[in-house]
Amino acid sequence: MMENKENITALCNRAKEMLDGTEIDSNPKLKALLEDTIHLLTDILLESERKYRLLAENEVEKANQTKADFIANISHQIQTPLNIILGFTELLKEKLENHSQYDEYFSGILSSGKSLLHLIDNILDFSKAESGQLVIKEYPMSVYSYRKVRFSGIKPIPKTLRPCSGQVPAMATKDFP
Repeated sequence: MMENKENITALCNRAKEMLDGTEIDSNPKLKALLEDTIHLLTDILLESERKYRLLAENEVEKANQTKADFIANISHQIQTPLNIILGFTELLKEKLENHSQYDEYFSGILSSGKSLLHLIDNILDFSKAESGQLVIKEYPMSVYSYRKVRFSGIKPIPKTLRPCSGQVPAMATKDFP
């Protein structure tokens, strides 16, 4: 591609030099032929560059689709066994509910597994967003309910360290994929 571009550019430059020369002025047919040749070579060069750019864009698009397919596939392959692990953990927790020494283990497995599932969902959402397939819907929600669920495992900040004392609105809009 680059070699052809350089050859065509060199031909155009040589033809322009000839057009600027005095020997061409005396021959109008030769001058017209050189002008037509310059236009033709320029058109060929522009079309060649357009095709090259289109080919490169197609390659990038194909690579992005391959990446998105890989992420979706691997994420689903991780989700399935993880859901099985979580399901069996819940079953064991129910069967061994009289054995309190295992509660902490089961809670840890379930909490970590759910966090990992949430991470996988985020990866899938990111992949969908990249490919333009992510649909975002807004729903009204209670800020207090969300705060209660989202931060239920976090200890409160001591009043002396709290950065703001302003009012928190009761309702907000959150986006959900």
